[in-house]
Amino acid sequence: MMQITDASTESKLTPLLRLAFRPFFLFGSLFSLAAIALWVGSLNGWFSFTPYGSSLWWHTHEMLFGFVCAIIAGFLLTAVQTWTGLRGLRGTPLLLLVLLWLAGRIALLLELGQLQWLAAVIDLLFLPCVALLMANYVVRVKQWRNLVFTPLLLGLTLANALMHSAVIGAFPAGMQLGSTIAVLLISLVIFVVGGRVIPFFTSRACGFDKPQPLVWLEAVGAISLLAVIITLLVSIGWQVPKELSIVLWATIAISQLLRMARWRPQATLSNPLLWSLHLSYLFIPIGALLALGFHLGWVYSMSPAIHALTVGGMGGLILAMLARVSLGHTGRPLKAHPQMSIAFAALLLAALIRSVLPALMPQWLVWGWSLSALGWIIGYGLFMLHYSKILSTPRADGRPG
Repeated sequence: MMQITDASTESKLTPLLRLAFRPFFLFGSLFSLAAIALWVGSLNGWFSFTPYGSSLWWHTHEMLFGFVCAIIAGFLLTAVQTWTGLRGLRGTPLLLLVLLWLAGRIALLLELGQLQWLAAVIDLLFLPCVALLMANYVVRVKQWRNLVFTPLLLGLTLANALMHSAVIGAFPAGMQLGSTIAVLLISLVIFVVGGRVIPFFTSRACGFDKPQPLVWLEAVGAISLLAVIITLLVSIGWQVPKELSIVLWATIAISQLLRMARWRPQATLSNPLLWSLHLSYLFIPIGALLALGFHLGWVYSMSPAIHALTVGGMGGLILAMLARVSLGHTGRPLKAHPQMSIAFAALLLAALIRSVLPALMPQWLVWGWSLSALGWIIGYGLFMLHYSKILSTPRADGRPG
């Protein structure tokens, strides 16, 4: 990583606040464990849970905007230092951003009655702050290529607002529409980031030249995802032809599979830090195929597709990225602890159980909830066990960061 600040300045900061990946990876992962435990416990009737909105609204919202968006913030606000050469967010400003994220999580755990609007406002502030920080870095060095993340973050803010509109009664359909748009926008973030880092990490570790992206294939992949988002917005007032949805989801699935094949996943089988990335990304085309199956009448609902994208594509890829990025940014060898292979496998199995299994055998849906939650808890529990110290202590090589 580029050395932008000196060691004496860095040593005055607590290690947890030296770069954004540290607190957001740590607390985001810990929060996901708590959120999954609360959700599965309430589903099974082990205890009563009545947060802001409802337990279903809270689960859907918090896994997307509480967990995933925290990791996105940590990754982007760390990567932008490397991209731009500017000193990354750290110290008190970073602490304030983390506290803003935490305030949103606390506010949405409460049933605030007529003060629900206050919880919504607190929660809605986080992503625009991240977007403005990203834009500030990019504009200062005129690195327009990376400005793409600012509209994506603002789009997620709109999706978040749609979800809140369902709670306050302004737009009852906002929960489903907002959450689905958020899933697709995050999938687009994965498309952009994954296309940069997965082939780069793979070629660097395996010793071959990084495959150059095909412009037409990248365009087809991005445009088809954007087109599905547009059809969702259009569906508020008009009926979208089923045939159009079929074409779009088929295009997403085929383009993503072609894209992945060029990254040479077969070369990664001996390296858990690599095969975990490739297998997790595979859930993007799997989700697209399940969505295609729904529109063709072969799958009972969009739920399996959504959970392929969320549990597998997001949860799996995030776990794989956290494991690799945390080692690289703390000056440690890029070699996963042996138990992380179990963590990756448990998370990928959780994704299969929550998406593909109920699509084939809907009668297993209820069992799938608890088994998938167990896989998530094993995966992220092992990550916390082996990475909590790494994220909260100085770099192993003594460099800043």
